[in-house]
Amino acid sequence: MITIKINEFKGYGLEEFTLFLKESEDNVYEIIVPKKTVAGTSANADIAWEYFTAAYIGRQLYEISSEFCYTAATPKRKGEFGFHITARRIEQLAGLLFQASGAFGNAEVAEPVNFTLEVGAFITYFKDKPTVCQDLLDIGKEYHCDK
Repeated sequence: MITIKINEFKGYGLEEFTLFLKESEDNVYEIIVPKKTVAGTSANADIAWEYFTAAYIGRQLYEISSEFCYTAATPKRKGEFGFHITARRIEQLAGLLFQASGAFGNAEVAEPVNFTLEVGAFITYFKDKPTVCQDLLDIGKEYHCDK
């Protein structure tokens, strides 16, 4: 299993992500997404954004995985969201990680995808529909300012 802390891949382009992922012999990956906010001291909108982003990334990983599970961080302290996947579609996974890494400081994204719009479209689409990582989406809604 290869562990990928998404915020530590600054300077990685799509090709580097692909090569890195191909190092796994079993196609099992752990993707870590940081959570920096803390309920009570961070703005509710910032907490909501982290949970919405994690739910979005989880949904995208689920779509390209043959096996998927995740762990959620608590709103009350810093932590991380962990996604454990088995994925054989390396190019798709590399593309997703490359796109997501741009939201966590990777300036190598040649044509940055407007990550905010992607997450916003995800929130709108699943506003009244169930999705994978539903608890993350629900926590995001709980802290969202626009109730």
